[in-house]
Amino acid sequence: RIERLSPSYTGEFAVGDTPLEVPSSTGSAAIRYTRGGARVEVGATWIGPWTGFDWVLVSRVEQGIAPDRDSPRDFWLDYAGVVRPMLGVTLPLGGALSAWGRLEWTTRRTALLRDNLSPPVARSVLVGVELR
Repeated sequence: RIERLSPSYTGEFAVGDTPLEVPSSTGSAAIRYTRGGARVEVGATWIGPWTGFDWVLVSRVEQGIAPDRDSPRDFWLDYAGVVRPMLGVTLPLGGALSAWGRLEWTTRRTALLRDNLSPPVARSVLVGVELR
């Protein structure tokens, strides 16, 4: 939170505001089990709530669909936090090669990870080969 401002500051922030686009908290936790060369990992990432811009409203104003606002602060929007559980698997292929995969998904269908203009990312799948 913003604790104090210069007496000469004339911007939109006020004491007590949170900086824009900065989550209130972030974190992750995982449990990993390894046996032989195989590994399974289960965990989650947390991105706490944040205040950002309402990019849909900005776009509508720019297109003339919505009336302009008096202050940039009128374009601020509170975004909810997001929990992204994940599952990862690594399997040895022989020698120094292993194949790996990771699945992440959101706990809410409407979860937003960046802003309200970008499409929501419901899940992501990553796969690859590792050479050690």
